[in-house]
Amino acid sequence: MTELTGQDTALTKDGISLWQQRACKWEYHAVVKVADQAGTIVDTMNAQGADGWELVGFYPQSDSLLYIYKRPKVKDDDEG
Repeated sequence: MTELTGQDTALTKDGISLWQQRACKWEYHAVVKVADQAGTIVDTMNAQGADGWELVGFYPQSDSLLYIYKRPKVKDDDEG
């Protein structure tokens, strides 16, 4: 068992401890929306958020937008 120090439990500006930042593994998810369907992105973001996904970036493409989401990984693939 790892012993936490005061530095490990200190919160970052985002309110997350350094220990949590090091221990957390992330999974990522991408959604592509055609530019003329971009108005429905709020519905998509709400649905993704309900499943625990957080929008972390979006990238304009020639005729679409690519939205990148992340969430904490529940368990490693090799944990069975």
